[in-house]
Formats: sequence, C-alpha cells, structure tokens
Amino acid sequence: MEAELHVPSTEDLQNSAHVIVEIGPEKKPFNVVKWILCHHSDYFRKAFGFDGLEAKSNTITLEDVDETTFQHFLRYIYLQKLPFDVADWRKIDVGKLEEAARLFIFAEIYDLIELRRHCVQVFILAEQNGVWISSKGDLSILSLVFNNVPETSSLYRLLADIEVYKLTLETEEKTRMWIEAVPTSLVVRKLSLESDGDRDRRKGQVLYPCVYHEHDSYAHRENCPAEDKFF
Repeated sequence: MEAELHVPSTEDLQNSAHVIVEIGPEKKPFNVVKWILCHHSDYFRKAFGFDGLEAKSNTITLEDVDETTFQHFLRYIYLQKLPFDVADWRKIDVGKLEEAARLFIFAEIYDLIELRRHCVQVFILAEQNGVWISSKGDLSILSLVFNNVPETSSLYRLLADIEVYKLTLETEEKTRMWIEAVPTSLVVRKLSLESDGDRDRRKGQVLYPCVYHEHDSYAHRENCPAEDKFF
C-alpha cells in the first residue's frame, strides 16, 4: 500500500531549506527543496526525518538511479507534470518504453503510486497500438522489469500477462522455447492463468487495463475510465 502523503505544515511552506540528492555512480548533485521531496515520498521523509547520516548531512545518494529518471521525478514533484503524453500513443516509442520502465522501478522503490499508474498506462497504450517491443524480438525491457520489481507489482503483472496470453496463439514448440527462456515466476503465472480456464481465449477478450491500475479504494475502482476497454 502507498504511504499517505505528508501534509506540509505552515512552517514547511515557509522553509526554503534544500537537501542534496546525489544521482548515479558519479553522484551528480541535485539541490531539492526538502519539504517538497518529503511531501511526495515517505521514503525521503523518513530518511531526512531521523537522526541518521542523511539527516545530519542533508545529503542522500541514489547510485542506481539514472539522471533522466530523476529529472522526470523532479518535474512531477515541482510541476505535477507527468512525463509521457498518454493522449497520443504515436509519441510512444521503444525509447519511451524503456524510460517508463525505469521510472516505474523508481516509483516502486520510493512508493509513488501516481507515477506507477502513469507508467503502466504507457505500456497499455503501447500494447493496444502495436508498439509493444517484445513482439519485435527485443526482450531487454521485459528483463529490466522482471529483474527489478516484485512479482506482485502492477507492471510486472501486466507484462507477464501480455506475454502469457500472446503465447496462446503460438505453436507448442515456441511455447516450449519460451518456457525455457523466461523466469520461473512467469511460467507459474502462465500455469495459474491456464488453470482458470483461459487457455483458449484470445488476449483481446481477457486482459483489461483496469486490472493493473492499482486502485486505492472500491470507489476509485468503480469509477475507472478504462473499465470497459480491453486489449
């Protein structure tokens, strides 16, 4: 579950204190307004809110985060601007998919549910409009996601289900080769879906975008605009 946003106090809003976030192996420094950073992520609020090294130095290092991903995050927390144009799927290409995958991983680690939903929507549009990269033989994005997020995460489930349902249209030989190449968890997901009686149904009849939107309440789930759309 996503942690609740920390509501800034009057003192927070009047405080212009900055912290330094060092990004990547080269530790490129970014000066970020402390209360804005902590408002959007419980992870950073805890890091700078206790008597630890980060709080004492006002510095935190994220060596596994790339600069492009962090800049997307900064635009989001400062401007409330989501990075990808989901209104026009033609602007989504393979490069954008990799960026979206890396941003999702960041959002998974630092508990940013709106960014996760946004990245999932990018992949849904890519699949709906034939941009999906795995169909072109490049599995690097799949590997990036499967190796860096838990199996229960929304993007993992989405990509796994796309792969599994596409497999229903393949030959037994291709299915065998696929099983030998993918993570065990993906094979388990395939068997689980088959046990539900979906083996002979085409993907367009069974994969609903709404399932992967991380609804945080029943009301939110009921009002999902993608409920009646399928791919």
